[in-house]
Amino acid sequence: MRRGIGVGALCVWGALMVWIGAIMLGRHLVALPAQTGDDAALAAALSEARSEADSGWFAAHALYGECGCSRRVAAHLLESERPSDVRELVILVGDDPELRSSLIEKGFEVDVVTREELAARYHLRAVPVLAVLDPLDRVRYVGGYTQRKQGPVIEDLEILANLQSDRSIAALPLFGCAVSRRLQQTIDPTGLF
Repeated sequence: MRRGIGVGALCVWGALMVWIGAIMLGRHLVALPAQTGDDAALAAALSEARSEADSGWFAAHALYGECGCSRRVAAHLLESERPSDVRELVILVGDDPELRSSLIEKGFEVDVVTREELAARYHLRAVPVLAVLDPLDRVRYVGGYTQRKQGPVIEDLEILANLQSDRSIAALPLFGCAVSRRLQQTIDPTGLF
C-alpha cells in the first residue's frame, strides 16, 4: 500500500514537472503569434500615427517596459545610429517615465498605450514588434527583431535597409512577451510564470 502511494505520488510529481518544464521551455523557444502585413487595422493605425507632411519611410517599434526582450530592443534603439531618412515611433505599453524620456531625447516619438489600447488600436498582442510602412502607406514588414530568442543581433537596421532597397524579406519570428491578457493565459494558463 505504501509503495503504491509512493509510486502514485512520484507519477503526479513527474507529470507536474513535465508540465511546468513545457511551459517554461515554450516561453523561451516558441515564437509568439505576430500580425501580418495585410491587417487593415494595423495599417490604418500606423498611417494615422504618421503625420500628413511625412511621406517617407516610417517604422514603429512596439515595446513593453516589463518585458526583458523589449528592454534589450530599447537599449539597442538608444545606442545605435538611427537612419535619418526613417521616421520612428515607439509604441510604449505602460508608462515608464525614464524610458520614455530617454527615447524622446534620442529623437523618437513615443505613444504611451495600455495593453488594451495596443490590441484595440494596433491589433498587436505581443512585443517587441517592428512594423514598417513604405512611402505609399503600405505595411512592408511586421515581425520580430532577431532570428532566435535573445538572439545576439538585433536586425532592425538591416530590415529597414533591405526594404528601402526594395528587397522583399520574410518577417523574423516574434520572440518576446505576451501583452494581451488572453495571450498570456493561453501561453501560461497557471499564471505562475
